[in-house]
Amino acid sequence: MISMTHTDGYRTGMNHLREYIAREGHANVPARHVAGDGFKLGAWVGHRRNECRVGRLTTARITELNVLGTPNTGAFSVHGAIRGHREALGWEAGPTGYPTTDERTTPDGVGRYNHFTGGDGASIYWTPATGAQ
Repeated sequence: MISMTHTDGYRTGMNHLREYIAREGHANVPARHVAGDGFKLGAWVGHRRNECRVGRLTTARITELNVLGTPNTGAFSVHGAIRGHREALGWEAGPTGYPTTDERTTPDGVGRYNHFTGGDGASIYWTPATGAQ
């Protein structure tokens, strides 16, 4: 019998999730979805979302999963001070929720911003003068 480490199981889950997204066009995996080889992808995704909510995922894994997308919004890039502020607020479990835009330049060309699903449309803006807020 082959033993799988925690890291191996995570890598296997990520590979299955990438395949699912490539095939289905989103990361909204049904809770009972099982991959062709018997891997319980729906349960795996549910566990990762729960780990994120309770603060048990590493920053690296949160970043990796965010790049793949979210159940309803797709994948968007969040960088630098805006990303750091979002992390301090609790990632998806915090008031911002999931990103809905890539990081963009403000109309005046000075700052940067992202919009998120939180509340009635949360946003984080950054300028050299104010930092991320």
